[in-house]
Amino acid sequence: MTKKRFAQLMVSLVLFAASLFLIWLKELTDQEYAIMMCTHFIWLLYLLWDAERFTPFLTFTITFTLLFIGGRFWAVLFSPDDFELRRGNFFSWEEIPLDLWQPSLTYILLFLYLSSWVYIFRMEKKTEGPVLSYEGTVSTPVDNWLRGIFVILAGFTLYDVFDKLQTAVSGGGYLSLYLEQTEKVAAGSGLIASLLYVFFGIALVYGNKTTKRLYLVLIFIKAFVFILIGQRAKFGALLLFFLWYHFRNRNVRLFRLAIGGGASLVMLMWIASLSLREATDDDLFTPLELLSQFFMSQGVSLSTFTFSQQVTDYPILPYFVSFLPGVASLYSLFTPLPAAQAAFANYLAYSLNPGLFEGGHGLGWTLLSDLYLYSGRTYAGFALLSALFGYICAYVEDKSRTSPLAATIVFAVFLNLAFLPRSGLYTIIPLIVWIVLVHYLFIECTGFKSYYNQSDTPVSEKKEDIK
Repeated sequence: MTKKRFAQLMVSLVLFAASLFLIWLKELTDQEYAIMMCTHFIWLLYLLWDAERFTPFLTFTITFTLLFIGGRFWAVLFSPDDFELRRGNFFSWEEIPLDLWQPSLTYILLFLYLSSWVYIFRMEKKTEGPVLSYEGTVSTPVDNWLRGIFVILAGFTLYDVFDKLQTAVSGGGYLSLYLEQTEKVAAGSGLIASLLYVFFGIALVYGNKTTKRLYLVLIFIKAFVFILIGQRAKFGALLLFFLWYHFRNRNVRLFRLAIGGGASLVMLMWIASLSLREATDDDLFTPLELLSQFFMSQGVSLSTFTFSQQVTDYPILPYFVSFLPGVASLYSLFTPLPAAQAAFANYLAYSLNPGLFEGGHGLGWTLLSDLYLYSGRTYAGFALLSALFGYICAYVEDKSRTSPLAATIVFAVFLNLAFLPRSGLYTIIPLIVWIVLVHYLFIECTGFKSYYNQSDTPVSEKKEDIK
């Protein structure tokens, strides 16, 4: 360990210990909580940037600290008189009690510091080189198959998204996306969406430039239609992906990245303001008020995490849904499966307010809630799983420099990883299972892997400095 890294570790330990002391021994004001947590957020983002620059794990930490978990803290920091940090949400507007607030902040800091530092230590042993990606222009049999599959996936995907848009425009509104959550689970639901991400990842590793563009455009169209309906977060994750995809093999300077990130944020807020979800909002805001309101609305996962700790009787099936693809659909073939029993997020919303749940409302879920439940609701188990998360992220990123399968996983799960603070492991682990299965059948068993290195541009090209 270098002297610089040792000094950073000591500063982290001091900040962490001092914050735990304040959290448990004194009730702070909203603004004091915001200053304390935002200090941690900035420090951790700096550590990750200093260690590895712009990586998938950094983008996950950005959405975690700036939006989904940290958004409320930034809103209160910018506009302390306009927002209440500890209030709930439309499922329950009551203030989050101190005996729930204190452990929640503790869990957040435990996760951030343990996952980040384990990630940093593991990446210090990384293999040098960029994430693998075929850069050829000549079509191969791989491209022919990928384009044939693209036609099928594009047909199903475009039909689905434009059907949802038509339903929303015709009067269903934003909540029309979620009314189906009150119905029983249908076998096979979600398969096309999973396969789209799987072949998206395969195309970005094995496809030539034309094939890559086809899949990138399809993913963009899907995200763009959803933001018009009102689902902003996934479009924001896509913008982050485009930034990372553009800079992934380059030593980008922070100033250049900040400009791209700021432009993406402005674009996201502008497009979101045109969506059906915001169409009835006639209020006029100053730029600072608009930014604060955006952070506050995106930070709803903080209250979701606190609410999730209050429910003690989650059904058993969701514990398997987080790891096994299609297990809920398979279960539904043998017995009717109410949607509230199929997912942690559904059961949480149903438990807190059945009426709102039946009307299509939901709270979503969080990675923190997953770790909390799988740890047995213990700090020790939570700390262990947090460290394991950071290690796995570092391991897969490192392997992606030499393993086409690992590179496919990085590309395919990137969007869900960036959205993970607002969703759960069920969006990541089953998808990885699909990736491994399809990659083996589509690449290994067909012999397509032999075409991988037949590129016009060397795979391990030298990183380019971007000033």
